[in-house]
Amino acid sequence: MAACDGAVVKAKERQRLGATHYARTAEDDWYRRNLAIALSNRGVLLAARGDADFAKVDFLAAIELETPQSDAISGNLIRLSQISTT
Repeated sequence: MAACDGAVVKAKERQRLGATHYARTAEDDWYRRNLAIALSNRGVLLAARGDADFAKVDFLAAIELETPQSDAISGNLIRLSQISTT
């Protein structure tokens, strides 16, 4: 869990700096993808621990980044809602 938390913090910081200091580049897209993956991975871990509400927050944040992984992450969110309602 600590590794996921660290990856999320680093990627968010990189994205924040990129948004304020220069135009979006391919490197920024790489960081956005990695942030989406880190958020999704942390969401999976949170869901496995039973923290569905926090997992949902991470999945939604990852989807908002609009990366090629967004469809797969949306699938995680759907599975979470199916599990949470059973």
